[in-house]
Amino acid sequence: MRVPPHDDKKTLCLNKVTDRRLQLRMSLWFTMSGALAIGLQFVLTVNTMGDVALTDHATPAAAYEAASSGALRILATTLFVCLPIMLAVGILVSFRVAGPLRRMREFLRATLEGEAPEELHLRSGDELHELAGLLNQVTRPVRSGAHAGREAA
Repeated sequence: MRVPPHDDKKTLCLNKVTDRRLQLRMSLWFTMSGALAIGLQFVLTVNTMGDVALTDHATPAAAYEAASSGALRILATTLFVCLPIMLAVGILVSFRVAGPLRRMREFLRATLEGEAPEELHLRSGDELHELAGLLNQVTRPVRSGAHAGREAA
């Protein structure tokens, strides 16, 4: 299959994205994590500022102190709640991509070294199934030849 030349800058830019669906899903996971953090901060800020406004403070300095300590509570809560969630999302998403890439690398190395590895199979939730299928198709003649050479020896 011949790759057509890039007609313009827009086509060149669009072709840099290898899998638009994968990129969109990963972007949505991280966007949702960020939206969760922003939503949590909003709720905590409204709650804290409402408490500060409804409390009778003797001086403006006391009101400022209450607002400052409330802001620190908001920051601490957001960090302790959202950072672990964002870390978990990052790990989950990266496992779904990094695992298949590792298996593909091992598969290609084995094929290059003359071994006849079995077909490359990915877990059902993993990404890059289309690429794994293409690798199986492309390496099938080489792997069949390596397998036939072993049987003859």
